[in-house]
Amino acid sequence: MPKYPALITRLPWLLLLLAACAARPPQATTPGTPPVAPVVADGTKVYSGGEGVEVALVRLADGSYLLRVKGTTSPLDGKVLPCTVDNSSDRRTVYQTTIDGRSYSALHVEHGSSGYGAGVRLFFPGLDLRDGLSLGYDETRSRSVAPAPLREQHLQQLATGELAAIARFDRAGARRRAETGLAEQAATTARACAAPLRATIDWSTIDDATLQSYAIDSFCAAPLEALANLCRSPAARAAVARDVTELACRFGSAMALDRSGKALRWTTATGAANAVDFAREQLGATVRWTGKGNLAERRFAEETSICSGGRDGTLVGWRPARAADKEDADLPHQLFFGTARGFRMVPVEDAAGEGWFFDPRFFAPSRAESFRGLDLRHYSFLELDREQQRCQFTCGTRTITLQLLDAAATARLTAGASFAPPLPRRQPHALARDRRGTYYFVDRGAEPGARDYRLWAGPLGRLKLLSMTNVVSDTRGDVFSTRDGSLRLALEQANSFWMQGKRTTPLLNVPIAENLQLVYNELGVYLGEPFGTPCDRL
Repeated sequence: MPKYPALITRLPWLLLLLAACAARPPQATTPGTPPVAPVVADGTKVYSGGEGVEVALVRLADGSYLLRVKGTTSPLDGKVLPCTVDNSSDRRTVYQTTIDGRSYSALHVEHGSSGYGAGVRLFFPGLDLRDGLSLGYDETRSRSVAPAPLREQHLQQLATGELAAIARFDRAGARRRAETGLAEQAATTARACAAPLRATIDWSTIDDATLQSYAIDSFCAAPLEALANLCRSPAARAAVARDVTELACRFGSAMALDRSGKALRWTTATGAANAVDFAREQLGATVRWTGKGNLAERRFAEETSICSGGRDGTLVGWRPARAADKEDADLPHQLFFGTARGFRMVPVEDAAGEGWFFDPRFFAPSRAESFRGLDLRHYSFLELDREQQRCQFTCGTRTITLQLLDAAATARLTAGASFAPPLPRRQPHALARDRRGTYYFVDRGAEPGARDYRLWAGPLGRLKLLSMTNVVSDTRGDVFSTRDGSLRLALEQANSFWMQGKRTTPLLNVPIAENLQLVYNELGVYLGEPFGTPCDRL
């Protein structure tokens, strides 16, 4: 009698089971790798593009996916990568894998909901497309691509460790890429500044998480970009070429920049914002350079020009509209004029173009009546070309040629010179006349909303100031009166009147904007008064 009868009776079944297990291929996994779930029947989708690119997407039983991309020059071409799916947006489904230690959104499938168009886009290493490669669903290939061989290929690549190498963060490779990118920017800046320049990174200040999450070369390159911009100035270019040969970059808690010998020491931070602007301001206003003054002062002097008008001592100038020792990327300019004793600033109209200023005393009938909302017939301008050594200003139809002074003469004239603010100008408020040719003109102070009105009346060229005050001012118009009320002027939108005792004379309203020559030259009210522009010297 056998000792184990039950085992003997079951032996044929056990032998069959062992034979079946021996026939099944082993799970090709590496130690610590979770098992790969079976494929889902009919769970394969294939997307293809016009450039021969094919993407196969295989759904597994546990809800994860396998992704294979073919037809690219990427080193990952043909690899069967594990994927998770992000369905958090109702606009798209995103399939993500891990590359170089980071989650990588490789395939975007748009749903066409909420007003967005449907479509599929591939983002993959080696594809130099910011917006991804457009693909379409390939029904024929989806039926013909079998999912099981893709899973087996995935298992084989797992076994060799190549998929783990793809997922693992490559710090050495990331360092090389960052150093290459920074070196390229250093070479660009070196050309702009006509100086040898190298850049280094203190890697001891950068951990793996920072290296994986941020473009290190971009953070470190901010001062180089700022220098390239500053070196458009000959004065700044000369200073940089003399004083800088190296940029040393490190990461810290806040941005900082200084100069030590011929090295710029740049500390950047992951939370830094507007780093190029910060670096430019530091390089221009804070960092000390060999010789007198900072870069902002040197550029201010370089951007300041003075033209001489000859025997009468007239000087017309152009300088940056900022503090001399403060850096400003935009470098807007100011117009000024005067003599060696002092200058006065002139308001300019940027909408008209550089150097244009309002002076309605001079009229140029051939200019545009409407340009960006301006009537250029009433504007004059300074034309200054440093390259051609030409300087002239035009008032109306008259052009005066000046001599552009050299840098030394300009520095002597501006050193310690006074620059008075623009001359206050009274503003025309209203103009009317009767049918006999008597004009009634009102102006007010230069400040917006000023109510210090003056009233003038009389024939053309002989208007006299009247002692009248404003007693009514509303949306319908104004009423001016003498103290005893014997004289009144009512200026209204539709009808105006001059009242003397019981006698009322109707007046015609005269539009000021259409009659600036009349106001400033013919009424006689402003004759002999300076307007605060270089045209005062004519």
